[in-house]
Amino acid sequence: MTSAVFEQSYVAFLDVLGFSEMVDRAVSQPEADELNRLYRCHIAARNLAAADRELSIIQFSDSVVISRPYDPSQFSSFIKMVADYQRLLLSERILCRGGVSRGPHYAKEAFVMSAGLIDAYLLESRRARYPRVIVSEDLLKLVGSKFIRKSPLLQEDDGVVFVDFLRGGRSREKQRLADAARQCITTCREHASSSVLEKGVWLAAYTDAALGTTLSLERFGSPDWASFDI
Repeated sequence: MTSAVFEQSYVAFLDVLGFSEMVDRAVSQPEADELNRLYRCHIAARNLAAADRELSIIQFSDSVVISRPYDPSQFSSFIKMVADYQRLLLSERILCRGGVSRGPHYAKEAFVMSAGLIDAYLLESRRARYPRVIVSEDLLKLVGSKFIRKSPLLQEDDGVVFVDFLRGGRSREKQRLADAARQCITTCREHASSSVLEKGVWLAAYTDAALGTTLSLERFGSPDWASFDI
């Protein structure tokens, strides 16, 4: 048996948001098609990655791991792959958040052991907060501006650099993504959880900036006094 060795790699960890609710609906409401929606994304992403034999996509439950051996010249294509996967999820009205890092990584078949994955997971769990995939500052410095400039990235006012997955593409795709984002935002606004609501607020602002929509609500306005009548 060939000895397993770590390889310095790009590693993206994505967390599918609202997964437990998706599972509940899949079990109690088979007609909701939750299982097929997520599986379609997985198959489409696998097909996208087929052209690059060094790219790996592993999914288990609500976790997705995308990896590729580290090469500064391949940074842009790796980030574009992450963006493609986010668009696939959004087209099925599924949101995710995550982190992209670099580190020693080994993945073969269903086995993964990776320091890079741990770093990416910590980025997701500690800093992502919204439906965005953020990129490690150390990785950005390592890759350098020459390759960063060619990549679909944005920097938010909190200093975080994240994958800009909505820009680009044809007008028909933009409209489809805007419609999917609108449905996700409506679902977030109707949710009882304040953390889910803030994800919808963020997505509305980002979609407006990226696609020129007007999904954000006016932040300050007069109260609907009639709603307070008993």
